[in-house]
Amino acid sequence: MNTILKRAARGVLVLSLTFLTVSTSLKVSAQKAQSATPKIVKAASAFLATLNEQQRKSVLFAFNDEAQRARWSNFPVRMSPRAGLSMGELNATQRSAAQALVQTALSKRGYEKVQQIVEGDEVLK
Repeated sequence: MNTILKRAARGVLVLSLTFLTVSTSLKVSAQKAQSATPKIVKAASAFLATLNEQQRKSVLFAFNDEAQRARWSNFPVRMSPRAGLSMGELNATQRSAAQALVQTALSKRGYEKVQQIVEGDEVLK
């Protein structure tokens, strides 16, 4: 009987520690997301502030714009034209603000991957 109680106590302890670890991890993730949101909003606002009115109209879409969602494609622009601005249409200040926005919104690894994709596209030109 003593062995059964010890095993049950160990099981409860393991479950409690697992729950505590998962709970703490979720709280940390939620806190990081909450602290990241204002930074992303600030970077997006800074990017939009560099654009003229016509450019701003080209990049802003309603969240529930189903027509825009249906038009989106990852195919090259020559194959599937899409709305927005290309980096080539931006001046140096605007490009810098756009890159800062992407960097702010992505993880370090995600931003590195974007840079590698851009570099790969340049090689394939």
